[in-house]
Amino acid sequence: MEFIDIHTHQRKEGKTIINCYPSDFYPQEGLWYSVGIHPWYVSEVSFNNDFRNLEKALVNPQVLALGECGLDKRCDEDLNLQIKVFEQQIKLSEKIRKPMILHVVHAFNEIIALYREFSPHQPWIIHGFRGKAEIAKQLLKEGLYLSIGEHYSQQSLSVIPDDRLFIETDESMLPIEVIYSNVAECLSIPIKQLVESVKRNSLLLWK
Repeated sequence: MEFIDIHTHQRKEGKTIINCYPSDFYPQEGLWYSVGIHPWYVSEVSFNNDFRNLEKALVNPQVLALGECGLDKRCDEDLNLQIKVFEQQIKLSEKIRKPMILHVVHAFNEIIALYREFSPHQPWIIHGFRGKAEIAKQLLKEGLYLSIGEHYSQQSLSVIPDDRLFIETDESMLPIEVIYSNVAECLSIPIKQLVESVKRNSLLLWK
């Protein structure tokens, strides 16, 4: 079985998307990437240079998505600046026609408002989703996708349709196969069924 991992910070081969910051993007043959400006590192000083590097990286066919990017109310960076940088990345995602992988902490209302404002054609995938089931329902209703990692709410997992679900390792040291196994067990479905549904969804990325 092919266990697709749509978000990780570790170098892995196979159908795995390795996350990079624009200035750290040095692609290696045979690997897949996402590149974005993380809300923890937004800066008025470095934004122009970061954005130029991001534009250059995203034309590389090995880069399948823009991210991780998004909003985080628990970090020290100014939320208004985070929103400004995020909005520029939304526009770039639409221009280059690549999906977005989002980091969102305590800012789901803002994400929903921006999704409605921009009405994007490119998919938005909330990575490492740990929120409550009601938040999951709101995001799914708007049209977003949710990616599950090592830690998650079982109630939230139960409301995610199989055509909106992704699996990831992020920074976990657990093998991706173990996370698939845990999620499949929680959903009371065969692991092969989960693998196949994520594989179908991954066509949004491996176009």
